[in-house]
Amino acid sequence: MKAKFSKQQWMVLIGACLFQCALIGVLVNSTGVLLAQIRTEFGFALTRVSAFNTVKSVVCALGGVALTSLFFKSKKWVFMLCNILLTILSYCLLVFDAENQFIWYTAAVLNGFNACTVTVMVPYILNQWFPENAGTVTGFSVAFSGIGGIVFNPITAELIGCFGWRWTILILSTVTIILGVTAILLLFHNAAQGSRTEAKQTDAAEFSETVTNELPLKRIILCALALGAGCFVMQFSQYITIFAQSIGYTLQVGAALTSLVMIGNVGGKLLFGLICDKIGTYKAMVFAMAAVATASLLYAVFNRFLPVLYIASILYGMVYSLVMISPSRCCIQTYGAEGVKKYMGIHTSVNGIIQTVSSMSVGILYDATGGFEAELIIGLVFLGIFSIAALLLCKMGKRSASISSVA
Repeated sequence: MKAKFSKQQWMVLIGACLFQCALIGVLVNSTGVLLAQIRTEFGFALTRVSAFNTVKSVVCALGGVALTSLFFKSKKWVFMLCNILLTILSYCLLVFDAENQFIWYTAAVLNGFNACTVTVMVPYILNQWFPENAGTVTGFSVAFSGIGGIVFNPITAELIGCFGWRWTILILSTVTIILGVTAILLLFHNAAQGSRTEAKQTDAAEFSETVTNELPLKRIILCALALGAGCFVMQFSQYITIFAQSIGYTLQVGAALTSLVMIGNVGGKLLFGLICDKIGTYKAMVFAMAAVATASLLYAVFNRFLPVLYIASILYGMVYSLVMISPSRCCIQTYGAEGVKKYMGIHTSVNGIIQTVSSMSVGILYDATGGFEAELIIGLVFLGIFSIAALLLCKMGKRSASISSVA
């Protein structure tokens, strides 16, 4: 990555890293710590906290198509700035009256707008600037959301201890707006795109026309199934600590497992992006699904061995690659650069529906069985189904490419 990039490209890449850290790494990744403290102060039931995340998923399902379309039609720097401001507002509302249910769920709705386009904005811009290394640079930039979580989660806990959760939200909001504005200035310092990028996009669009006209509905369905993998199994990552406690481990062990998941999150994104450029997005998705499936199996069957749980947690961090990187990369490879504008919103909404169902099922299955094993086994089965969809997409892509080359 050293000698290939121009100064302008490096500025864009740095901006992308800062934007991911601002939008997700600071406030969003601190949500668990903040909501836990709010729950303790007001004595909320766990269902109210989980409902916050469910509402976010519902908003993503309902608003995915409209907001994704709006991103492509509007001035992108304005859209991204509004996204940052709405995210900050969603947390600052809680400062005024977190006990008020209307404010609580309004904050969840505003936070859901973030989820609608978080997988679209930066990856799309990076694809314009880095057509030959889009997977690698996307993985690198998205990893900063995980790095932000690793850095700011302990800072958030310390700030809460010193100043309380209300002042902590205001402090983190200030950091977010500084990082966000700096990132936008770097990302849009020069709107001009090279002819090499335009040529690559033209090739991608022509390839997209070849493959999508062949079996459009089948391709859309397979793409939706392949992208649903991460959305279906990601919810478990929010319950790692509770899972550890449910099988007899201490809170400290649960916290250690969560930290290892975050390490796997960062390393997995870097690896996933690199693999995308080396062997293709579909195969990279299968690789990530295999890693998460292995982790699920280890969690469910071999959870009495602590070293095994450590390995499983690192592997499970790959789920964030499926959620954060694969939507943009898979849609670009499936539909082409222009096709993303038409189909990305559809897949965002479908992913939101899958996240909603998964979020609700975790609690239901836990109450019914007294553990997380059933959720893990069901996730393992669905990962197998989703991986077949990704392999079929890979096969269809090869066939279409061979037909195009013969023609």
